[in-house]
Amino acid sequence: MIPGKKFNLGGKIYEIPPITYPQVCRLRETIDKIIEAGREPCASPPFGAYLTIIHAALLRNYPEITREELGNLIDLGNLLPLLSAALGPHAKGPPANFKGRYPGLHLVRSKPTFRKGKD
Repeated sequence: MIPGKKFNLGGKIYEIPPITYPQVCRLRETIDKIIEAGREPCASPPFGAYLTIIHAALLRNYPEITREELGNLIDLGNLLPLLSAALGPHAKGPPANFKGRYPGLHLVRSKPTFRKGKD
């Protein structure tokens, strides 16, 4: 088992390691979609891109899980923490005192940051 962050998904504990350098290279277009969405203030979050990255990370420890199975385990409550785990130690979560709406994840210069929503 490759070390990573542990998540309870559908009653089962999964350990999600960060994606590897070769995976980053292969997923560059997907990562670019997230970066571009972060630059547009009214852009819809690219949920398909998020799922692709999380799935790539999860496959390192669970090669049998399908993208569809994973999609059924993800909800808006665990989406950003899962993406943060997949992106590795440089990913940041929202500030501890965050009280706005769902903030959305935005990658800038390959480092994810959160943007506060308006109340």
